[in-house]
Amino acid sequence: MIKRRPPCLHTSKLPLLLCLAFSQFGCTELRGTGDLGVIIEREPAAIQIINTSTNNRISRIAELGDLSHASIVYSRDA
Repeated sequence: MIKRRPPCLHTSKLPLLLCLAFSQFGCTELRGTGDLGVIIEREPAAIQIINTSTNNRISRIAELGDLSHASIVYSRDA
């Protein structure tokens, strides 16, 4: 009598299923740039990127050097 494997995951499909399962962990929410704001901290030489809708800091970039003449130019979303 021949023993057959149960109809479960085949080893050839397992890497594909693992990639699909773990690919969703690093996803971030898409947002328009109209919700974003920038704060320039001249003394500590850093920039903060904030979400103006929720008043949350998204990121802080530090050690940028002299920001005494820093400026920002906005453009429309494409």
